[in-house]
Amino acid sequence: MPSNILTVGHFTPSTTALGPGNRAAIWLQGCGKTCKGCASPEFLSKIGGKDVEAGEFAATIANFPDIQGVTISGGEPLDQAGALQTFLIALQHQRPNWTIIVFTGYTVQQVVDDPDMNKLVSSGLIDVLIDGPFIEALNENIGLRGSSNQRVIYLSERLKSSQLETQSRILQFEVNAGIASLIGIPLKGLLEKLSMEVINE
Repeated sequence: MPSNILTVGHFTPSTTALGPGNRAAIWLQGCGKTCKGCASPEFLSKIGGKDVEAGEFAATIANFPDIQGVTISGGEPLDQAGALQTFLIALQHQRPNWTIIVFTGYTVQQVVDDPDMNKLVSSGLIDVLIDGPFIEALNENIGLRGSSNQRVIYLSERLKSSQLETQSRILQFEVNAGIASLIGIPLKGLLEKLSMEVINE
């Protein structure tokens, strides 16, 4: 995949469930991990999503009003590290005051050991990196991270006062073209309960 093409699984222009303030949220398509209880299994396959030019996508997002930042999840965002860096550079030029939060299933050590991922994470473009695989048994129902093994790593000073590790979780439902999506970090057992209710109906 060219370094300026992002494969996007889903995008929402406005949510308060994935970090401080009103944020745009992006789910990138494709992830080689198979974490039990994954909140976004629809974005695991590398087949699917929509290919977008990173600079054009940044320009589109920059035009949304009343946004304080962008949260990027997946899928696995760092599997598209080159294109993601291109996107974030373009976005920073247009919205330098926006904060950036990125989720990854890789640990920091794995990121450091990979040249492309390390280049992105050390670029100064990301304010918070939330690292590590989701472990369902360690979901403590609190904070922006999914499970307690994951670390909230502040790469800048801009969100250090936000207490992302202990903030209350917010969930939002979005309906678009007849498809319902859950936005936010689910409480333990919630996805299974919702699936059972849908089946029972």
